[in-house]
Amino acid sequence: MTSPDSIHQQPRAHRARHGHLLALAGVLGGFVLVTLASGTAMPAIPVAERQALLDLHERTRGGLWSVRTGWLGAAGTECDWHGVRCDAERRHVIGLNLANNQLRGQLPRLDDLKKLRTLNVALNRLEGPLPPLYALAELRELAAHDNLLRGPLPELRHLDRLERVRLANNRIDGTLPALSGLAELREFDVSNNLLRGVVPALAGLDSLRRFDASFNQLRLARGQASCTTTVDLEGNASAL
Repeated sequence: MTSPDSIHQQPRAHRARHGHLLALAGVLGGFVLVTLASGTAMPAIPVAERQALLDLHERTRGGLWSVRTGWLGAAGTECDWHGVRCDAERRHVIGLNLANNQLRGQLPRLDDLKKLRTLNVALNRLEGPLPPLYALAELRELAAHDNLLRGPLPELRHLDRLERVRLANNRIDGTLPALSGLAELREFDVSNNLLRGVVPALAGLDSLRRFDASFNQLRLARGQASCTTTVDLEGNASAL
């Protein structure tokens, strides 16, 4: 038979255990809050990617940018910098949108931004040639129109995910690079530059909807007449 004393002791023991569990939960909850508040759990992009961003800021006179919110902040804050877009896990930079932001000087190499999909530096005052782009295998969009760029275009044919190229209204010279293999290319605009020579073969570019190379010194090679529905060569030399 259970004694009256044991009956009264059981609720007290249960309340004690319950109290200990609540206290432990409070401690753990406090630890999580402190961890989040202190920022120690915040993910960070690779050191090499951060350095690429810092180099970009330095080489394009970041101190004079129209908007530079967050730039040069502590490690782990890069995904919150103006114009920087990261993946969902905040582990890699996948986009740079610094259009119309008073960038000056020459665009540095961005080889270490290997996950970069979008590079938009249009409507600035960038000079010199575009850097090599072969390391940016994930690049989908390249926009650098309305700058002061000079020199030849970099090779593009290895960027097999490239969809849009917008480089109009610069001073880019030399010949157009080969575009073969760019099966995803939809738009290619290099109008109003100083390009010369023959338009490269467009056969196999089944996704291409707009090819604007007007107002250069280009000509269409024989055998490409069937492609002229996607080609704007106004203001160029006569076709061969």
